[in-house]
Amino acid sequence: PPAAGPLLRTASQADGNGTAAVLLYGVLARAVRFTWPYLRRRVIGPLEASGLAIDLLGFDVDPGTQPVDGWVLERDHLAPPSRPGVVPFRQLFSLPQEAVDAKL
Repeated sequence: PPAAGPLLRTASQADGNGTAAVLLYGVLARAVRFTWPYLRRRVIGPLEASGLAIDLLGFDVDPGTQPVDGWVLERDHLAPPSRPGVVPFRQLFSLPQEAVDAKL
């Protein structure tokens, strides 16, 4: 998969225009490693270009060992942002699929 690119602009690097909170939600391990380069270019890039700092948060629904679309998901790309190619979440929350289903 393509690299995530440099870390996001922090408030200290922004032009003083404020901060945009961006939340990614769902079964993140399913496709975020493929969609992140597009989100970075089409959503994050324009926000940063306007001078905003980015606060990237993730809320992951973890299916555990249950297959999703016939595949058992790899979760190693949901690791800390210090690793290259990983989505640079400031904070990543995760709940088991069963817990989310019970609340719905």
